[in-house]
Amino acid sequence: MFLPVALLIGLHAIGGPNALLSEVPASHLSMFGDYSALKFLTLFCALLLGETLVPPYAQRTFSTPDSRHARIGFTTAGVFSFFFYFVSASIGLVAFVLYPDIESDQALPTVVMNLMPIGILGLVVAALLAVVMSTASSYLNSTAVVLTKDIYQPIRSSGLPSERSLTLERVTSVIVGAAATVFALSVPTIVDALLYSYSLWAPTIIVPLFGAVLFGVRSAPAALAAIATGAVVTAVWQWVLGGPFGLDDGLIPGVLANLIVYTAVAAATGKRYPRRRQAPLVRQGGSA
Repeated sequence: MFLPVALLIGLHAIGGPNALLSEVPASHLSMFGDYSALKFLTLFCALLLGETLVPPYAQRTFSTPDSRHARIGFTTAGVFSFFFYFVSASIGLVAFVLYPDIESDQALPTVVMNLMPIGILGLVVAALLAVVMSTASSYLNSTAVVLTKDIYQPIRSSGLPSERSLTLERVTSVIVGAAATVFALSVPTIVDALLYSYSLWAPTIIVPLFGAVLFGVRSAPAALAAIATGAVVTAVWQWVLGGPFGLDDGLIPGVLANLIVYTAVAAATGKRYPRRRQAPLVRQGGSA
């Protein structure tokens, strides 16, 4: 709600949409900008795969009563996202014209802090903080649950008391949150932070998760081998080889290597780990 208001105020400060377009370089309004087609494709795939099945989306999907509501929710969110990203990008252009000397990461904060009226400014900052905290809490909660339920608890010979489980999850959230803060402060830009995190997520988790959830392929050796291969290929491609063949990001080679290894090992262990489809907990369009 407040971002469109910030955009309108910014456009008014510049002199309108036509004045904005006349001040912006043509390269900022083209499809690829300064990127080559291969670089653009790499970034597109990184953003696409890096956001696939991330914990906030998965949590909201599994909290729906049935698949129909999940589809409606995602479709509605997709339509809303189009306008959200259009407004956000337009605010970036406003900041580029009004404040050309600032860092790109400071575009939205600068426009909001300098152009928004005092009364609305507090509401805008509160809304932005709410968005950040909501996403951060989803990631921290997912990390704590995975560590406790999927890693620590299975290797214990005895059961895990609920009090100790809660303590472990709290400690995990604090440690991971602190590490994430240090990481965010150490990377040059927000885009770099996203690409680094996508390189850790997409080449390791996406293929085994898709295979298990959508196709019932729940081979532990296949998943572990694919995760290890994807991580190694991504690291070697990006930080050892320096991104050859114009693919600066190792995400795409890592995902492809992950897929190949996962498929091969799953086929080799198919008799030991047959495909298993989970029965739906809630009937589509109905109640349990």
